[in-house]
Amino acid sequence: MAISATEQIAAPAAPSRLLIGRKVRALLIVLAIVVVAAAIFLPVQARRWAGETGAATAALTAAVPGSLPAVSLDALTGLPAPVQRYLRLALHDGQPRVTTVRLEQSGRLRTGVESDQWMPFTAVETIAPEARGFVWDARLRLAPLLHAGIRDIYVDGVGDGRIALLSAITMSADRGSRDLNSGELYRLLAEAPWNPTLLLPSADITWKAIDDRRAAATLTHEGETVTIEFRFNDAGEVTTVYAAERPRSYSTTYVATPWEGRFTRYVTVDGMRVPSSGEVGWWVEGRWQPVWQGTVERFVFEHGR
Repeated sequence: MAISATEQIAAPAAPSRLLIGRKVRALLIVLAIVVVAAAIFLPVQARRWAGETGAATAALTAAVPGSLPAVSLDALTGLPAPVQRYLRLALHDGQPRVTTVRLEQSGRLRTGVESDQWMPFTAVETIAPEARGFVWDARLRLAPLLHAGIRDIYVDGVGDGRIALLSAITMSADRGSRDLNSGELYRLLAEAPWNPTLLLPSADITWKAIDDRRAAATLTHEGETVTIEFRFNDAGEVTTVYAAERPRSYSTTYVATPWEGRFTRYVTVDGMRVPSSGEVGWWVEGRWQPVWQGTVERFVFEHGR
């Protein structure tokens, strides 16, 4: 039987379409497997993230001493004058000490001074001043339906910093390095205006007068020692905290860099005077560059008995 030229051209088309159809079906099967795997993997890892945060918070609160003395303003004698003024403003005599404070925060941050992109975040932080530790768990919005979990932990003198896409896929992590431990201890001391009983006289904190508006606090914990300069306004409030050499994450290492935090909008919560807004940043090439700006939407204080 004779075959026309048209039929000769059209004949190979059927096998080609069949081959393409098979490839499409194979691709769809692979895609379906990936979607199903992600649907299983991501929630499991996200629950793991939440579980780790909960376990760290439980370990932190368990480290709080069972019995804490009440605040005694008589014990402030001998502290630098601006520190005494501040603590008498922030606290009142005889009140129970703070065991934990839960801070519900919102704001914006950028990943470092090298980045120009600010991204919104929400976070919950638990600080235990008497246990000398904290757990900060944040959710950073990257795009619609896409976020990164950011967690900073300092418990029993060990720092743990992690970033995970969708709070499931780890992007970076560091635990227990000397620079990280030191950096987290700096953070704990710098955030004392949110839990001012941390600054009361104790064996591991010493104060050095600078002038009528400034004093330096030195905190030693689990082999690490950090010093932060506290600066006060006319009302007696802490307005600025400054560290000359706080470890800053840079590429694959840490660089000692001047760091500064600023506090504003003081409010009274449970009889304590605390700032509700703040921002922190690094001094790089002679210029202060903020990397975090946030507001505490809610304070929840737990007190000792």
